[in-house]
Amino acid sequence: MSRGSHSKSITAVRAMLREVFFASTIGMVHHLIRQRSFPRPLRSRALGRLGSDINRSAVINAHVTIAGRATLTVGARTFLNEGIYLDLSEQITIGKDCAIGHQVLFTTATHQLAKAGRRAGPAVVRPIVVGDGTWIGSRATILPGVRIGSGSVVGAGAVVTSDIPNNSVYAGVPARLIRALDTDVDPETETRA
Repeated sequence: MSRGSHSKSITAVRAMLREVFFASTIGMVHHLIRQRSFPRPLRSRALGRLGSDINRSAVINAHVTIAGRATLTVGARTFLNEGIYLDLSEQITIGKDCAIGHQVLFTTATHQLAKAGRRAGPAVVRPIVVGDGTWIGSRATILPGVRIGSGSVVGAGAVVTSDIPNNSVYAGVPARLIRALDTDVDPETETRA
């Protein structure tokens, strides 16, 4: 091995070790932040220090999992409940004044369909955008590339495979339009998602 190629190998190994150290450190910090014992008022700030763009007024409950290194943006006064999974293979943007229910799954990665020997082909990643004032019910699944319009409601357990327009209620598997919402809804008559 020549001296130049040996030097390049050492540089490559050092870069790899730095990446492994960074990833394991971030993983340990995320593990600590997601624990119930970690103070909830500090969770948004701590995640912000790790590269997420989370408004200080956002509330993030325990056991929210953030996987990947793309950007997570969470707007003012948004609430993320327990057990949410955020796949940051690509950017996820959640607007202001949103309510995200228990165990909602945001996945930004999928695969192209391939031949019979291995149907999961090359990976494809697409961002997810959730508009302001949206309510997503517990255990909904939001798939790659979806845009959920402002003021919309996604029913519990729904699987969102395509875009949702503003001020709409979607539910089911796959999620489908249940009805359009007025811009001013009477809270006395609207209680379930």
